[in-house]
Amino acid sequence: METKRGFTLIELMIVIAIVAVVAAIAIPGLLSSQRAGNERNASASLKTIATAQSDFRSNDRDNNGIRDFWTGDVAGLYSIDNTSTGATSPSAIKLVEVSVALADLFTMAGSLSNGNYANDISTFGVRSAKAGYWYGSLLEDQQTSAVGGDGLYRQDTDGTGDRVHNMSRFAAAAIPETYGASGNRVFLLNEGNTQFSRDFGSDVVTAGTIPPAPTGVYDGTWPTDATLASSWTKMD
Repeated sequence: METKRGFTLIELMIVIAIVAVVAAIAIPGLLSSQRAGNERNASASLKTIATAQSDFRSNDRDNNGIRDFWTGDVAGLYSIDNTSTGATSPSAIKLVEVSVALADLFTMAGSLSNGNYANDISTFGVRSAKAGYWYGSLLEDQQTSAVGGDGLYRQDTDGTGDRVHNMSRFAAAAIPETYGASGNRVFLLNEGNTQFSRDFGSDVVTAGTIPPAPTGVYDGTWPTDATLASSWTKMD
């Protein structure tokens, strides 16, 4: 009777070594491809925020009677409704994808006097990063402040006391949840539909909480022209 011959220990070790070499070559490439995909997704999502802002301002989506941008948060571009305006069928404006709204770092729901701004985005789904990125409305235009203007993006344009609009400016950021794993670059975009990116070389937010907390590496503002020229890359 013929006996079946199995793998010898040496043959098994050779196979394991080959698999390890292939994995060492393939895995970094896969991670790099995923990271690049996340970054493309983040850049594209910022562009949808710019489109939403244009729609919000042109069509007065929150019906406050003022042609202004929404600068309170990103989530509001989905969750704001027109309940307080006498609409017959009030509903969320939904100008951005719900996945972008749920990835907002700094929602303002519950802190505003106007009821139609107060929808908690969590009622629409579970808050989480979108393809490895979180999004946030910026706080200040440092270039405007540097030349003596009021660079704060959040203004009270309609006399409600809520500083959540701006007549002429807005800006937003896309920030990787985990540096190196989900993405390397922070992306910025403003009302001119101009986009910039920067690799800070470390985590910009600290994971572990929903939403994550800023690490202090990036201050959440639109940089001065000098800083943009020296430290940021303008996107095509």
